[in-house]
Amino acid sequence: MKTIDILLNHNVEDILTQTVEVLNGGGVVLMPSDTCYGLSAKALSHESVKKIASIKQQSVDKPISVFLGNKKMLWDFVEKDPIIEEFIELYWPGPVTLILPLKNSDEFIGFRLPDHGLMQELSNRLNSLIYTSSANMHGKPEAYNVHQFFDQFEIKPNIDLVLDAGTVDFRPPSLVLKFLDNQFVVLREHPIIQNIGLNFLLKKEN
Repeated sequence: MKTIDILLNHNVEDILTQTVEVLNGGGVVLMPSDTCYGLSAKALSHESVKKIASIKQQSVDKPISVFLGNKKMLWDFVEKDPIIEEFIELYWPGPVTLILPLKNSDEFIGFRLPDHGLMQELSNRLNSLIYTSSANMHGKPEAYNVHQFFDQFEIKPNIDLVLDAGTVDFRPPSLVLKFLDNQFVVLREHPIIQNIGLNFLLKKEN
């Protein structure tokens, strides 16, 4: 396991190059995001899902959201819709995960554009979505520094690369909305919901 202290290493290009190499090679990276630390791997590979699930000690059937590098990337996977388009123009990037139907499929997947330059740049350089799940053992609290993550395990999990940014500001996990019948259904609350217009017909799932 390699660790890069990104508070001490100010060579952003070097950090990006090494991280892209690990992700392209099928590795898992522990890194900060705009909320908590996350476990990231290149999407859309079932092997990546299995690796993250194994680290978190959770079922491989538990959905993992994907991060995008830019808004346009979404339309490679989701049919254009004026409601979704208006929403992401207003509220992305930020702590909002949208669970949307994939093109020509009954399957839904969670998409997020993080308000985090490193995560966006990685996705853009990979030209790929990035699986990202909160850095914690299943059932344990989210980690806001590297030590909080590793302290949850008796045996240190196999992480290919750690990007250590110290302790990040406490921010709750993202708001989760599912798009159904031209409405956004609230699956997980977040304070940002107070800033979202009622014209999007937000309602709680029964």
